[in-house]
Amino acid sequence: MTIDEKKILIQGIINSLVKANGKEENVKKELSDDKLTLKTIQAMILAGEAVPVDCGYESLEVWKISIEKEVTTGIKSLANIEDQKIEVEALKFYIEKIA
Repeated sequence: MTIDEKKILIQGIINSLVKANGKEENVKKELSDDKLTLKTIQAMILAGEAVPVDCGYESLEVWKISIEKEVTTGIKSLANIEDQKIEVEALKFYIEKIA
């Protein structure tokens, strides 16, 4: 594989990673919303409230568990995005050095 072919291949990888990182703001917003929902559910549980009829969950506890999983997923997604940013930097550095 020639140097130019390597550059083209690596640039494609960089482009894919940058595109994936473009979702960071959406992930942050969704994570923020999920954390707020979790606090609301916890307050409802402490207040002894019943699950809202239209929420789609059989209990507040089940809803809470579901939102906790979403928060965990959001945190992992943000960590992955940070890792991908580092990969992009490393790949760009590599392309500059093989030029």
